[in-house]
Amino acid sequence: MSKPIVMERGVKYRDADKMALIPVKNVATEREALLRKTGMDENQTSG
Repeated sequence: MSKPIVMERGVKYRDADKMALIPVKNVATEREALLRKTGMDENQTSG
């Protein structure tokens, strides 16, 4: 991964340059902790 850039005034930043400025936090989750669809969600979309 490239090192983070420093914003300079008057310079247009695009795509990967902008994304590099956004901090990302990875949270380890267990399979059981992930959200699942409920039966109610399935009933609402079928009708």
